Amino acid sequence: MAKDKVGKTLSSLSEVDKQIAQFVNRKTSIANQESSYKEEMDQVDVRLDELTIMLKDSSAKHSEEEQKLKEEEEKIIERRKQLTTIGGAKSAKL
Repeated sequence: MAKDKVGKTLSSLSEVDKQIAQFVNRKTSIANQESSYKEEMDQVDVRLDELTIMLKDSSAKHSEEEQKLKEEEEKIIERRKQLTTIGGAKSAKL
């Protein structure tokens, strides 16, 4: 009887050892995946920072171009006013 108990205990310990080995392997696999995901997230963060900088630069250039366009439109309007005034003065002389 004692031999049977020892055999069952050894069998149980063997099963526990197998489970421990499986859990250790799983833990190692998960740790590797976590490391891989962290690297991927770091790359995504870097790319996001790059894109954010590009967006800011693009927005600044867009605002600058809009300002230039507005200034050009104002010059055109002013020039048209001048030409209208000159045209009106010439008509009055005739």
